[in-house]
Parts: sequence; structure tokens; C-alpha cells
Amino acid sequence: MEVIKQSVIDQITIVEYDPSYAGRVAEMWNNSRDGWGGGNTIRTEEQILKQEANSTNLHLYLALDGDKVVGYCSLGEYREDEGALYIPLLNVRGDYHGKKIGKKLVLKALERAIEMKWPRLDLYTWPGNTKAVPLYKKCGFFWEDRDDTTHLMNFMPSVMQTEAIADFFNKVNWYESSTRTIEVVPDGNKDNDFHYYEYSWETKNQEKLRMEFERFGRGLRLIETDDYLISATVEDFNLVFGSEYKIQYRVINKSGKPLTVAIEGMNDKNIEFQVSRETTVKSEETIEIPFTVNPIDEEQSVWRTHPTVSAMLTINGEKALFKVGIRPKFPLNLSCKLSDALTFAGNSSTFYIDLENNFNEEAAFSFELPESELINMENRKFCITLAPNAKQSVPVKFSLTKHGFYSADLEITATKKDGNSVVFSKKIGTAFKGIGTKFAGECDDYYHVYNSQYHLIHEKFNNWLKPGKGSKDYKLALMCPKLGKPFSEELSRIRPLRVEPIFKEGYAGMKAVYRSNAFPGLELASIVKLFSEGLVEQHYEITNTEDTGTAEEVWLNNPIFSRLLERAVMPYKGEILELNDSMGSFLDYWKSQNLSENWIFLRGQNNPRGISWSKDESIHFASWFMYFEHNLGKLTAHQTVQTKPVVFSIGAFHDWQSFREYAVQKSDMPAESLTNHITFSVNDGNPFVSGTEVKASVKDYKSAFFNGMIEIKLDDEILQSHLFASDEEMTRASFEVPLAAEESVHVLTSKMSLDSVDITRQTAAFVMKETPVLFEKSIKGDLEVLSVENGEMKISASGKFAPSLFSLTYKGQEWMDSAFPKPAPKSWWNPWFGGISGLVEGTSLNSLLKEESIVEFAEKEDSKGNVWKGLKISTNYEKHETFKGLEIHKYFLMLPGVPVLCHTTEIVQTMGSYLEGKNFYTGCFLNPGPELTKNWASFQSEKGEWAMVYGGKGEQEMTVDRSVVFGSDDHENLLQIVANKNATFVDSYINKEVIELGYAEKLHLAHGSKHFTAPVFYLFNNKVVPDTALVDLKKIRFC
Repeated sequence: MEVIKQSVIDQITIVEYDPSYAGRVAEMWNNSRDGWGGGNTIRTEEQILKQEANSTNLHLYLALDGDKVVGYCSLGEYREDEGALYIPLLNVRGDYHGKKIGKKLVLKALERAIEMKWPRLDLYTWPGNTKAVPLYKKCGFFWEDRDDTTHLMNFMPSVMQTEAIADFFNKVNWYESSTRTIEVVPDGNKDNDFHYYEYSWETKNQEKLRMEFERFGRGLRLIETDDYLISATVEDFNLVFGSEYKIQYRVINKSGKPLTVAIEGMNDKNIEFQVSRETTVKSEETIEIPFTVNPIDEEQSVWRTHPTVSAMLTINGEKALFKVGIRPKFPLNLSCKLSDALTFAGNSSTFYIDLENNFNEEAAFSFELPESELINMENRKFCITLAPNAKQSVPVKFSLTKHGFYSADLEITATKKDGNSVVFSKKIGTAFKGIGTKFAGECDDYYHVYNSQYHLIHEKFNNWLKPGKGSKDYKLALMCPKLGKPFSEELSRIRPLRVEPIFKEGYAGMKAVYRSNAFPGLELASIVKLFSEGLVEQHYEITNTEDTGTAEEVWLNNPIFSRLLERAVMPYKGEILELNDSMGSFLDYWKSQNLSENWIFLRGQNNPRGISWSKDESIHFASWFMYFEHNLGKLTAHQTVQTKPVVFSIGAFHDWQSFREYAVQKSDMPAESLTNHITFSVNDGNPFVSGTEVKASVKDYKSAFFNGMIEIKLDDEILQSHLFASDEEMTRASFEVPLAAEESVHVLTSKMSLDSVDITRQTAAFVMKETPVLFEKSIKGDLEVLSVENGEMKISASGKFAPSLFSLTYKGQEWMDSAFPKPAPKSWWNPWFGGISGLVEGTSLNSLLKEESIVEFAEKEDSKGNVWKGLKISTNYEKHETFKGLEIHKYFLMLPGVPVLCHTTEIVQTMGSYLEGKNFYTGCFLNPGPELTKNWASFQSEKGEWAMVYGGKGEQEMTVDRSVVFGSDDHENLLQIVANKNATFVDSYINKEVIELGYAEKLHLAHGSKHFTAPVFYLFNNKVVPDTALVDLKKIRFC
């Protein structure tokens, strides 16, 4: 371990990271949460190792207190601009604030930037981090005055590399001798749209130095010493190209001795400044020199270094590079605007051309819009006179002939009042979208691809790809890839060699090809396909263009912007987890290695989207993006390799189940229940319990420790509580909770006040009693009847009557509406036998009666180990031509003393053919009370609202979104139907004669297979159990 710097006062040392520190870095982050919003995410050694191995850092410095890591400062190449290094991340543990550790780390990064001869060091922070601003400013940073972000720039590397003032810093420490005024406000002295940042120093001998840097050119524009002042000033900041302008160098000699200044101009981007001047100044002189602003291809971005009027000044033999940035402007800003709505052939509409005069004087602009096969324009020729810097929006009326992308390189003539004119070109483009159309185009800022209602936009500024539909924000982007290792950000700053549209059957797309400078000889192509259904597929091709193989392995990192797991559903630790409340949606909360399948589905707010990838690869989570890492190995001469595609759904799939089937490439996957990211359950997920005490457990699947109070309540009574601290490192807690034996149904509530969040979860517990389950055979009306009773309920069936459960009583009251002992017509049904019966789509009740059915006593163990007892009603199809060989075994099962009837059906498929897409439908006819008009059903909507429908008064057909409860005005008992909606469709039909409940499950069965339908539970109680408390009940399965 190399010790870089040591403080005698606090024994803090600064070292450079290596993998042996990963565990201690994780511990540092886990003890720094309060400084980053107070979250409770957990970092692990494994995560740190992965994170740092995939970072673009050139260096990473750590602050140590003994062996403990207490500070972190990374240093890399700035991805947004040229000519700068960057501090991506700076952190000091909260309990070490005030010990000047942040200063040590920042100064170390600055020292390294100077050693590497970079001209500048940048960093970002968040607007609320004002307490750190004095530290940054004292270390040489200036706070840039911008609305979009909090960006700071440090020009001390340029200062320390300026030969003309080097002697001054041979005498003093620049940090300690600074006289700069520190204020917690954005920096900059503004003059004629220029922003100047000023450093100043003074020695103990009162020698002074002042230097100014110009914000947009990121360069030196003034030096003042005790001997002289030299400044550079351009006449204006916003300069229209195509003209000559002037820069003034003001030289003041304060020494009384001759001062010789040589000026060697140099071209920069579109600025032509080839000049060579030398003068000897005795007192004061202003040197005015012309320069030319040549045409530009695109508007200058505020994010990036502007073109500069640059000159190397030699001051009495010592050099100083002066650079003043200007914003080159087109004579006219011009853009084409059209709404994001679909367009329709034959219809008339209007698009708009927005104009802005960039001259500081009145000017006339004339241009002609080219003809197009897409549109017929009422007027194509325009001549618009605009006042100085004025704006105008010009309507262009058209009728649409054909969908496509209207793109034009306009030749524009700008004529000023003195008659002088300049001719220039400007690219415009707009899309006329329509259903079933594919096209591509280019405008000033983007490359576009459209396929029906969906589009793909390639941003020229940073090479991000954004899919979308109209103005909908999918909060998803394909970020710029990085070649490595070490990974380079270069592709975010360079333009592709070419961008080619792709049109194939089924999709449209684009191919962007880049040539790497960081890894000479490598070309990277991004291939993106856009399908009209709302599916995007991307892969990369990497080519070694050299005649020899690569010396090192080639790596590719392709990041995906998706900052939040917004209402996500994802396969995690073998469960299908849901974030139904958006809490815990930060990526930091989740370990990507725990994803057990190759997909994530984000339900969002009316914009569902999904990400899937090859089963052979793994996705990784960073703090605000996801990424894939590919080791492509060593490439032989002229070899091309490609990555496996990543697929994004931006509308193709509206539910997680169908997207999951697409991702795993299976269409017959069993229905799964969702598990909340914070669960509350009893008896390890088994809601059926014995005795008067039960174990209740709270579990958090996220990488976050409990920090706060957890209470377990029954109604308003607190049964157990515990105050947790994060240093206990607990993500699961269990409580022994007493239950009243006389009650069969309990709803427990867990109230969790964890950090800043209050969460409530509920779970139901059903107490099994020692009452035995009794079996009975009897004769009723010459029919053998089998009955089973568990102390709360009694059920009855007769194979000679019909394959139906004709009787279900709770506390002696009948709930079934049945034709027993003989089927008869009723309402729409003939024959009708009522009760609970089921049949396969394509058969009828009549054909069902033609088959032989038998009733037996049954015993069945469920997936939680509960042993149920009840009746089995079996029907073997022997006479039906289509379904011959199909066996239907309906189970109606109970547990001792529990008011819950379980219904599941075993289907044995021996038909000799494939049973494809047929519903198995169960109908249940209910009679909650003696008078139909007093009987009712209450339906809960997806939003939680309840609506009640009475029988005997009219006809209603209802789809059950969440819960359905049946009852009567004559008593307080309720029957609640509990079904897993992911597997079972539930509805209800009510008219003047019947109250029917129906539920169905789709079957896909091969010959020789067996299948149990998802259980449906009939729950009796005197109050409704919240459906959120029945999650574990819905997970029970039979096999």
C-alpha cells in the first residue's frame, strides 16, 4: 500500500483504491446514508468490486482512518465535454465531517489533474448541497450559473501550467494565499453576455496576482501582476458566422521597465485567427486584431466548450495561453414544428416554422421550402423581415398526400438593411406519422425512425437512443456504450461515422457506426430495430479493422437509463416480486444478481414497459442506470463479433405475465402469485395455524435494514412491538403473537414506521381446531348422498344426481341454490342442477349428465403441508366425441374447524390429442337467504370501491376486479370468494331468478398430462377480510 499523504493531526491517510479495499468501501457507504438522502440501502463487497471494475475512473482515492475507509473520491475523464477531468463521486462518512477529509481528497484529485497536464477539473453536485460549496470554491472551483444542473469548474490545472506566472507559485502555496471572496452563490462577473471567473492571491510580502477565466471558452483571458495587466476582450459574445470581428488585447505596464508582448494567434474550430504580432509597451497599449467566424454545422451547446479566439502570448519571454470563447450563431435560427399526433392522408393541417433573427439589426430572410411527394403546401416561398433578435412563428398550411419524414436543407438568404447579404443552409425536418407506415429522417438535433405509432430518436448531442410513442415519456433510454477496459466515455462526445436507416419486413431501425480513438482499430456499430407493436431490440457489432489481432481483450459496457423500478414486477430470489406502492424503487435497493429470470416489467403510470435479455447474460444495477457487460475476448484481424440482443417493450405488452412468457420463450407457464417487496405473514406463509399462539414475520426483500418501529396489531390492540436500529442489520423479524381460540378468522396488521416511511401490511390467520372432520353416507330420495362436516360447514354431493356440490351449509344455514334431487330448467339453463359444478368449454350441462359421475371421500395435502378432507366428484368423458378420454376430478375440501371451503379441479388429459386454449368453467349458484330480493352480491373495483347488486330485481353481469362478497339482509354472515386473479377469471351473473358466481381457467394440456386448477376459496365470516390480507391463501396450490 502506497501512502500518498498523511495528516499528523487526525491520522487520516489518502491511498489509491485496489480490490482489497472493496469490503471497507461498502462499509463506508453503509455508514454514509444520512449524507445521501437518508436511505437505508445496503452495499456489499461484491457490489463494490463489480462497480469499480466497470467504472470509467482513471483513479480512485480513499481516505483511511487506520484500516477504516472514511472517504471516497473518484477521478475520470469528463464525459460531457472536452478538455477536462471530472470527479464523479465524492463522499466522507458523516461521523468524519469537519475533519478536512473532503479537502484532502479534492486536492489530491486536483494534484493528479495537474500532473496529467489536463487544463480543467469539473464536478457536479446537487442544488441543496450548499454546505459543500465553500470547500469546492476554496479548492479552486467556480459554480456555473445554470438552470439545468449544478456544475462546477476548476481552472487551477491551467493556472499551474501557465509559465508566465510560475514564479509566483514558487514562493507561495496557492490554496493558502488565495484572497478570493467565497460566497454560496453561482460565480461569474457578467459583461456583455460574457461570464468571467476570477482568482486572486497575495503573498506575505503583499505581492499580488489576479487571473480571470472565461466561462464558455474555458480559457484564460486576464493576468494582472504587480508588474502588468493583460486582458483579452471580444466585441460581442453572440457572433453570427460569415463575418469578421475584433478582439482587443489591453496591455498595461506597471513596472516602469519595457514590457514585450508577442501574440501568436491560432485557429480553433470555426474561428480563424492566424496572426503574429509583437509589441513593446512602455505604459499602456490596446491591440485590436480581427478574426473570422466561419460557418458552423450545428448550434453550439451550452454543455460544451465553445469555439475560442485563442493566442499564445509571450510576456517578456514567458508564455501564457489566452482563450476567449464566443457563441457562433447562424444568421437565423429556424426549426420546424408539428404536433405529435397521427396525421391522415387527404386531410389538411398546419405545421410551423419558428424563426429567430440572430443579427443585432433588422434583417430580411428569404427561403423556399422544397416540393415533396408527402405534402402539398399552399405556399412554399417566404420572405420574412425581423427586427433585431426578434422571433416569429410562420404557419405553413398543407394537405397530406403520403406519410413520411419531410426533410430539407434550406438555402436561406439573409439581407441586412445596408444591402449586404449572406447565404447559408439550415436543415429542417418533421414527421408525418400514420398507422402502418415506416420511414426515417434527420433534423438538426436528431436522427429519427418511425414505425406506425412508435418512434426511435438518436440524439446527436450525446448519442443516446430514446424510444417512444407520441409525447409519452417512457423514462427509458439506451445510453451511449463504452469500450474498455478501462472503459472510455469517448463515444458520448463523438459523432458516428454514419447512421443508416434499416427497413425490413416487420421492423424499421437504424445502424450507427463509430470509430474508437481510445482503442485504435476498433469500430462499433449499434443496431436498433423498432417493431410496430411497440418492441425495441438492440445489439452491438464490434469489428477489428486492423491487419493484426488485438493485444488485449475487448470489453463492452452498454448502459440503459431507467432510474427507477417504477411499480416493478420482477423475478427475485425465486419469487415474483411486485413494488405496488413505488416505495423501494431506487436501483440501489436491489441486487441484480438475485434476479432469477431474464426480465423486468415496469408497470408505471399508464406506460408499462419491460426489459428482457439473453438467459446467458446478466443485467447489473448502478445507482441510476442498468448495464450489461460483455467480454468479447481478443479479436483476430478483421474479425466482427456481436452481442446478444436486449429487448424493450414500450407498449407491446401491457401485463407482466405475457411479457414474462415472451422473455423466457414459454407460452404455457403456470400462473404465479405476486409477492410484495415487504411481506407480512404468519406461520412461514401458511395462513392455517394451530393453537393459541402463532409466529408472525415481517420480511423486506430489498437491500435495506430495518430502522424504526414495527408493531403487530389485532384490530386496535398492539400484540407485539419492537424498535429496530439499522446497525442490527436485520431484514426479517419474527414475533410470537397470541390468538383467541374461540375465533376462527383473524386479521393481523403490521404497522411499520421505518425511516421516513410508514407502511401497513395485513395477513389473515385461520385457526384450525381439534374438531374432527366427519364423513357421512345417507340416502335421500333414493339417491346416495356423501357429506362431510368440519364443525363449521357441511357439504353434500350425489353422483346419481349430477356432478355438482348441491349443498353447502355454514352454521346450519344453506348457501347453495340447487335443483336436487332432480335437474330441471331454470332461467337460461336446461338442464339446470345448480350448486357448484364445472365443465370444459365446448361441452354442455346436458352432455355432462350423459357421462358417469361418482362421488368419493377425499384427502389431499396442499403446497404448505396442510391435509384437507372432503369430497371428490369425478367425471370421465366416454361418450363425448371431442373430449373422450378426459377425466375431471373436482375436489371440495375442508380443514377442521375452519370456515373455508377449498375448491380445485384435477384434469387428466388422455384424449389422444392436444387440448388447446379451452376454458374450464365453474358455475356456483348461491342462495344466501330465503328471499331472493334480499340477497345480494358486493363487488370491489380495482380502485377499492364497492358496489352492491341485489337479486330478483333485474339483470347484471359483473367482472370481479378484486373481491366479491355474498350475503343477505336477513343475517350478518358473509361468503367471500378468494381467487388468484393471475390464474383465474371471476365473474358473476344476477337476474330475477338466480345469483351465479363463475370462474374460469384457460387450459393448455398435452396428452398424458395432469393439471390442478388454481384453488378458489369460499370464506365464511361476519366481516370482509381485506384482499391484501389473503395473499398467502391465494398462493396455496395442489398437485
